[in-house]
Amino acid sequence: MHSRARFIFNPHSGHNARNPWLLQRAREFIAEHRLDATVVPTEHPLHATELARRALDDGCDLVVAIGGDGTMNEVATALVGTPAALGLIPCGSGNGLGRHLGLPGPGQGAFRALLAGHIRTIDTGVADNHPFFNAMGLGFDAEISARFNALTKRGFTAYARTTWRTLFGYHPADYTIRCGDQVLRSPGFIVAIANSDQYGNDCFIAPHARVDDGLLDLTVIRRLTPFNVLPL
Repeated sequence: MHSRARFIFNPHSGHNARNPWLLQRAREFIAEHRLDATVVPTEHPLHATELARRALDDGCDLVVAIGGDGTMNEVATALVGTPAALGLIPCGSGNGLGRHLGLPGPGQGAFRALLAGHIRTIDTGVADNHPFFNAMGLGFDAEISARFNALTKRGFTAYARTTWRTLFGYHPADYTIRCGDQVLRSPGFIVAIANSDQYGNDCFIAPHARVDDGLLDLTVIRRLTPFNVLPL
C-alpha cells in the first residue's frame, strides 16, 4: 500500500441501494489497516476529477475510484502523467476496465487487493482532448451512454432496458475513418476504438484488445444482425 491515499466514492454508481454499505466498508478498511487515507464522496458530474487533483496537491500517491467506469475515467484523467497510481473498486453497472483487468468486486476482495496488488502501466487514448482508458464509441453505443447517463437509477437492468429501447429507431450514420495512410468510408451502427476488450458486463467489443499493448483496436459494425449482436 502507498504512503498516502485518497478514496473517491461515487454514491450514484451501480446499484444505489448497496452504496451506503460501500462507503462504510471503505472507512472500516482504512481504520482496520491504519492507513493514511480519507474517503471523499462526489457531489456532481466531473467532481471526481477535481477531487483527484486535490488529492495530488495533498501529496497522495494512490487515488482509489469507488464506482464504475465513469468514476474511474474521471479519477484517472487527473492522474495521467503523474507518479500517482490509480486504485479501482469496481462497483458500477458495467465495470469494463475492472473486468478486463480481472479485479474482484467490492464484496469479493477488492479492498484487500489494494494491499497486495502491483502497479501496472496502461495505455491512454484521447478523444476531443479527453483521455479514455476503456473504450470510446460513435453511433449506437454512444447514444446508449448518453441516455444511460441521464438516468437516476443505475445497474445492469437499467442498462439493458436502455439498450433495448435505443435499438428501435436508431439508424447508422456514414463515417470516414483515417488511420495513417488508410481511409475507410463506411456506414457504422457502432464504431468503437477500444483500449480494453469490453464495454462491461462481459460485452466484448474488441476481444483481442489489451490495455498495455501500446495499441488501440478499431471495431466497425456496419449493421446489427443476429450474428453479430449475440457475441456482444
